[in-house]
Amino acid sequence: MVYIDWNLSLVNNFAILFLMLQLTHYFLKEFKPLYILTDILGALIFAYIGLFIDDIFILLFVGFILAMQLALAKNHKLDLKAAISLVMAANLQLIISSLATYIARILLFISSGQWRLRTLEKYQNIFIGLTVIVTVMLALVFIIVVSQFRDRITQTRLQIEHYHLGKRVFMISLSVFISLIVIMTISDFQEVTATIQAALIIIFTILIGFTYWQVTFFIKTFALQTEAKEKIERNEQLNNYLTLVQKQYTELRKFKHDFQNIMLSLNQVLEDNDSKQLKYYYSALLSEEKDLNSVQNGRITQIQAIDNDAIRGLLIQKFFSAKARDVNINFELDQKHYKIKPNISIVRALGILLDNAIEHVQNSEDKTVTCAFLKTGKTLEITVDNKINEDVNLNQIFDCGFSTKKNHTGFGLTNVKELVDHSEDLFLDSKIIHNHLMMTLIVLGSE
Repeated sequence: MVYIDWNLSLVNNFAILFLMLQLTHYFLKEFKPLYILTDILGALIFAYIGLFIDDIFILLFVGFILAMQLALAKNHKLDLKAAISLVMAANLQLIISSLATYIARILLFISSGQWRLRTLEKYQNIFIGLTVIVTVMLALVFIIVVSQFRDRITQTRLQIEHYHLGKRVFMISLSVFISLIVIMTISDFQEVTATIQAALIIIFTILIGFTYWQVTFFIKTFALQTEAKEKIERNEQLNNYLTLVQKQYTELRKFKHDFQNIMLSLNQVLEDNDSKQLKYYYSALLSEEKDLNSVQNGRITQIQAIDNDAIRGLLIQKFFSAKARDVNINFELDQKHYKIKPNISIVRALGILLDNAIEHVQNSEDKTVTCAFLKTGKTLEITVDNKINEDVNLNQIFDCGFSTKKNHTGFGLTNVKELVDHSEDLFLDSKIIHNHLMMTLIVLGSE
């Protein structure tokens, strides 16, 4: 057992907690000046507590933050995205700090030429400083490596959110974290040698890596199964759509036949110059005009111009989903053909924008959503337009957790922003005109 002065232990504990919070902000992509102050204050308080209860102070710290998140939430429900990020950061920081301790120990032994624990006590100032430096370096290395897989991680995060797997992932991460704390605490109480403790940490690190790999594999498998079910549902809706088109075509042929007969009769009336009959037939034409409008207003038929199965299937699905909620979706297309290259980010972003618009208008008087496609050269603009009855701050709608709807977590537009930020071909524009919220997804490189 190595005994370190309390002031040096305080510095080490503070470094562990502060870096844990910074990793959490990195996972959530939330860095604000106010967070630095609160992070320093919270890390100092619990670092001091850690002088008396060893490694358990990390568990108390994580538990305190989760309790604060739960208490401050409007619906008193845990923000799973933030909770998962915190627990994963805690797991990572525990492993990094343990590895940094053993690396610093080996470096100090090599530099001093003395492989004894008393060397650590003798040069404890250097030992703690070296430990903190190595911890920061390992954290930076991790961030650099993870940034290479940013797109894949973002896709996995969106799948967790989309398929409501957050609770399962959180419980798995929390179980791993508690297990790691228990192992480290028992090792300290039983005064397990540094060699055995290092072996346990390495083995447990491998198990954690394997566990997270299995979780990722499970999420991908679940996503594939769910997407297959959704594809079957889209095919069924496509069949309904084709049936609807066939019905409208039949109505059009029927009306065309009746219209020709009416025109022939009207021609004879005009020749006889019978004004009463002329008025009668004119009224008949006006009444038939309604039938013509009902045929021409087959809004769903316009999306045949979109040469992308995924987007066309999504629009069909949202059309019938909105219809079930008594919401009308109007499609406006300025060209007869749109060739859009396959891009899952477009499908996900457009689906979220349509879902938000449908959910917003279903309880309002104006139950209309407009989805317009405007193509200029190789740039395609997809605008989702719906009326809003309350003031909306465009600077806040993309913040994590912001929502104008009750009992909603408010991650939809945040996910859209992440999709756009991680794509070179997508941009998002938002504006409010005459109480209409217009969200425009700009796609570059469409043919």
